[in-house]
Amino acid sequence: MAKGKKKSRSKSKFKKTKKKKKSFLLFPRVLQKWSLIIIGLLALLGLLASLNFPKLTMEKNMTSTDETTVAFIAEIGETSRYLAAKNDLYASVMIAQAILESDSGQSQLSQKPSYNFFGIKGEYNGQSVTLPTWEDDGKG
Repeated sequence: MAKGKKKSRSKSKFKKTKKKKKSFLLFPRVLQKWSLIIIGLLALLGLLASLNFPKLTMEKNMTSTDETTVAFIAEIGETSRYLAAKNDLYASVMIAQAILESDSGQSQLSQKPSYNFFGIKGEYNGQSVTLPTWEDDGKG
């Protein structure tokens, strides 16, 4: 052998051939991924359906007061969330206070024309409403 020359080896001897993995499903590889995703989603839906079962049972045992409160939350919920986000407040606290102060929207003060859900006392444009409250027994 001459100096400086290296014996060349054929690359094909060292080239590794990749074996195709056998498919565990009878579908093409693209469909295999989608079928696994679909199976996973169906399993998740089954889990969510089973978690919803106690809620359905609870609704059967609701009293009329509970139903009134749920309806009241549904009525004021979106507006409360909007106002809370706009003013950096907690909608849940606003809703809870409105439930407490207005008896879930059933108190006289929370009805037309006042819509006062929070028991706020005061006067607006020279108008006010006088109603008995627990805080004042009329003797000052």
